Amino acid sequence: MVVDSSDRGIVPHLALDGFWEAWVSVWFARELSSGRSEHVLNIGANCGYYALFAAAMQPHVVAVEPNATHVRNLRHSAHLNGLFDRLRVVQGVCSDQPGEVELKALRGNSMNGFVEGSEATLKEMEAARASMEDTFVTTQATAYTADELMPDATLMLADTEGHEPFVWAGAKAIRSNPTFRAAIEWSPGRYDDADGFYESIRAEGFGFSRIAEDGAEQPISRDQLMAAEHMVALRR
Repeated sequence: MVVDSSDRGIVPHLALDGFWEAWVSVWFARELSSGRSEHVLNIGANCGYYALFAAAMQPHVVAVEPNATHVRNLRHSAHLNGLFDRLRVVQGVCSDQPGEVELKALRGNSMNGFVEGSEATLKEMEAARASMEDTFVTTQATAYTADELMPDATLMLADTEGHEPFVWAGAKAIRSNPTFRAAIEWSPGRYDDADGFYESIRAEGFGFSRIAEDGAEQPISRDQLMAAEHMVALRR
C-alpha cells in the first residue's frame, strides 16, 4: 500500500501489525467470502485498507474519500496490486444530498475528517481538538449520495465521524435491496438525534448487532447503543 508516512492514525498500525481493526477485518472477510457476488461501497475509505481488501476478493468496489492525498495514494495502491479495474475511487463525501460541503480535519490526523452537518459532531470534535492542542484545517468537498455512486450496492462499510445519519439518508434506493447489509461506526454522541436515527433504521426492518472482538455479531440492546460507540452490523 502507498500511504502517507506522516499519518499517525491508521498507518502505524499497518506498518507494525499489517492490519487495521482486526475484529472488523474478520467480519468483513466473512461477508466478502460468502460465495455471493458483492457490490461493495466503502465510505470514508481513508488510505484504502478496506477498499483494497474488498477489491482483492470482489470485482465491484467503490471507495469514497475526501482527502486528496489518500485518494491519490489509493489509486496508486490499486495499480500496484493489479486491482485498478475492480476498484473505483471517488474523491468526495457521501451525504443525504449532492452538493458542496465544508470538511474539517485535525492538522496532524487526517483520519478524523468530518462534515459540519451536526452540532453534536462539531462539539465532540472540538473537544478532541482542544485535548490534543491541535488545529482544524477546513476544506471544501463534493458531496454525493450513496444511491448516486453505487445504486446496486449490496454491502456498505461506513465510518464517517458522525455523518452516518446523512450517509444512511442518501442510501434510500440501496436499502430497498433485500440482500443489502452494512457495517457502520455507531457514534451516538455525535448525532443530533440518535434516537430518531435508531428508530428510522428499525422501522425498515434492520436489526443491530455489535461486531465483537472475534469478528462475530453479538446482540446489542438499545441502551448499550445509546451509551457508547460501537461498530455495528445492520441487516434484515
